[in-house]
Amino acid sequence: YEIALREGLLMVRDISVIRDMVRSAAEANPRAVEDVRRGKRSAMKAIVGQVMRISRGCADPAAVNAEVERYFEYDGKKDVPPA
Repeated sequence: YEIALREGLLMVRDISVIRDMVRSAAEANPRAVEDVRRGKRSAMKAIVGQVMRISRGCADPAAVNAEVERYFEYDGKKDVPPA
């Protein structure tokens, strides 16, 4: 387990961890956030990509996509209701 963790071989599925990564990615990419808010939904891919970079590819892609959708559904507010 420790070797897999250290080598990045475990998939991150913890929604609270993914939610924090999504917030960090959004804060680091204000242009993508603005584009999404202006209706350019394809800009969400930039946020998803940043989360995958933050997690070194270990975040569950389906969970990341769902959390990015959820983030923008609530307009990026910090008081997003729990899943």
